[in-house]
Amino acid sequence: MEKFEALPQELQSAILSRLPLKSVGKCICASKKLASIICTKQFRDSYLLQSMTRPRMLFMVPLTLPLDSSPTEDDLLFYSVYQEEKPLLSSGQQESYICQGPLGCMVSQPIRGLVCIRDTTKIRICNPTTKMCRTLLEMKTCEKEVIAHYFGHDEKDAFKVLCVMKMKSVGQSQGAKEYHVLTVGSTEEPWRKITCEHDHTAVTQGLCKGGVLYYVAWSNSEKSLVMMCFNVSSEEFTVTELPEEVNNDRCWTLVNYKGEIALVDDYDSDLHTNGVLQIWVRKQIDQRKWEWKKTRIVIPRDRWEEIDVDERKMIRFKGTIGTGEHVFAREFLGNRNEGPVVVLCYDNVTEELRRFKTEKVFEGFYVQTFLDHVDSFGLCED
Repeated sequence: MEKFEALPQELQSAILSRLPLKSVGKCICASKKLASIICTKQFRDSYLLQSMTRPRMLFMVPLTLPLDSSPTEDDLLFYSVYQEEKPLLSSGQQESYICQGPLGCMVSQPIRGLVCIRDTTKIRICNPTTKMCRTLLEMKTCEKEVIAHYFGHDEKDAFKVLCVMKMKSVGQSQGAKEYHVLTVGSTEEPWRKITCEHDHTAVTQGLCKGGVLYYVAWSNSEKSLVMMCFNVSSEEFTVTELPEEVNNDRCWTLVNYKGEIALVDDYDSDLHTNGVLQIWVRKQIDQRKWEWKKTRIVIPRDRWEEIDVDERKMIRFKGTIGTGEHVFAREFLGNRNEGPVVVLCYDNVTEELRRFKTEKVFEGFYVQTFLDHVDSFGLCED
């Protein structure tokens, strides 16, 4: 340790920024000098940037405990591996357990190392790597209920949660909605009510990109699906029209496709039977204009048929990673509610389809797979 501390501080910081987060935590306990470096905002920002060059694939599995077990709350298992480093799904394994409520919960897409977890009206921001959590001020619902929540981040480095509420006495797509925003900070921030002139009902989970939170919704005035765009910084809503083929008869989800927002039908039968998936990609024409372009992902039939039929039915498209490969992941763990997570990586240039399994065997009913998760000091600095 003395030899390491004798190195120039810039070199120490460079070496520390390449260590796993848990190892950095041990350095804080082992040396006051290293702790003084690690605890600076400059180092933590540098560590986050370094982590972004080694993104992770994050798996979340709700673990249902036996009825006679303690505590009564079930656990959420978060397990991650480096998504682009070999051996794939084995390199840099990390896992942590975070309690969820007895009624289950909703987990957002990870942003800069953090996820947002909602259990009815209880909302927490959690860091799956460090297991640190912060419970936000609970919503005062009275006769209202939360029907959707979204997690976003803007260019000012502010994290915010958007909640949509409605009266309990009416259907989900009926009645006036209320929109509330909370800025996640070191102090207990209050919820602020904001206005939205577009009467809509959220359909998908959100995806945050470039300081804008996107989600698909049903327009109660236009009677069609639209893309809602929430500017996290200004807290203003705008609406983008969707192609007519994007209708309410399908189960849409948003993914990151080669750096662009894309719409995917999670239950596209052509994918499960033929290995052909049609997606809609949002392309920028100029600074103010966008268009939706239909794109086909075609996996060679002979390669696709190498995958077990039952497994193909449970595969969902999750987006693309830095290597350019298309990632498909199994959504359910099987009839026995246990097993590894199966991931398929398809390179449309070489037409190579690779199948991987996590080394860890999970016990649970279903698994959520997220791409581009990173290690960060989020929630540690306050």
